[in-house]
Amino acid sequence: NLIMATFVSNAFDSAKKNDQIRLRNRLMDTERQVMLTSQLVYKMWKSLFQEDSPRPAFSYSTAADCSISKEVFERTLEDPEAKQLLADLDIAEEDRMGLFDVLD
Repeated sequence: NLIMATFVSNAFDSAKKNDQIRLRNRLMDTERQVMLTSQLVYKMWKSLFQEDSPRPAFSYSTAADCSISKEVFERTLEDPEAKQLLADLDIAEEDRMGLFDVLD
């Protein structure tokens, strides 16, 4: 039993270390982070406009010049694709609502 317990403990330790390495590698992948963040910004920018109202063409300058309200931010967070983007960015679900205050 002691040998089995040692084996299981080592397996868990190894898996935990591998998860940490994978997370660090994902966080260090700036190209991936920029792509996911850009997609999230685009979703928020789109949420600013009503479906039937005209909106300017999306560009870096139009996104940088817009102001995202807490209401738009929260509405965007309800979108399943936005939820997935935040998950892909490794932002924990319990931290998402506080994210607006951090960014504001």
